[in-house]
This record gives sequence, C-alpha cells and structure tokens, in this order.
Amino acid sequence: MVRTDPGATPPWLAELRAKAFGISAADVGEMVGGLIARAKKGDVAALKFVLRDLLGEGRLAGATFIQNIYEPGPDGAPADDRPDRPTKARPGSPDKIERMRRRADAGLDLFAPGDGADEAGDLG
Repeated sequence: MVRTDPGATPPWLAELRAKAFGISAADVGEMVGGLIARAKKGDVAALKFVLRDLLGEGRLAGATFIQNIYEPGPDGAPADDRPDRPTKARPGSPDKIERMRRRADAGLDLFAPGDGADEAGDLG
C-alpha cells in the first residue's frame, strides 16, 4: 500500500459529513464569501479567521514534519538502514520487526524485493 495523499479526505468521510451536517459546497462558498466581505469592512474576528485560518497561518499548528536522511554507505551504495532496502533479518527478530514498522510508517509494502526467500511467504 502506497499513500498517495495522506492529507486528502476520503470520499466516504466527505459524504458522511455532507449528510450529517447538510452543508453543501455552495453553502460553504457563501459562508466564506460572507466572512471575506466582513473582513474587508474591518470586522476583526472575520479578518483573523481569513488571515489565520483560510490563508494558512493556523494550518500548520501542531503539525510534525520528519525528514529521514540516510547517508550512503562507504562504497556509495544506499544506506542499509533505509526501510526500502532488502533485509536478511530472521522472521520475528527485533531487527525484522523494526524494519517492517519503518516500512509501514513510510507507506511501503512490508516485504521488499530481495528480502530473504523464506520471508515473502510468512503472511500466506
């Protein structure tokens, strides 16, 4: 499973919200348009909403960003600790479990091509 857009709202959730609250996209457009008009007239609360929430200042509040930097090995080959690299760790070993956890976190398949032949069949 590869995550293509982790920030996207799944269609089923968007449909559920629309049915639960009865607010259409046109309704939202009218409300936002009204807030923008009020902000232009000097309404402080509307201005704060438009500048902070609509234009993005508050969008990243509480967000965590992680960048993994894997140094190349001595021969220039990709680092062995990258989650997409094959592993020869024994099934069930702490090393194999950690590699699988890092692959899941990265949105990769749990088993990489080149993993030990006995490992590819572990899940059926």
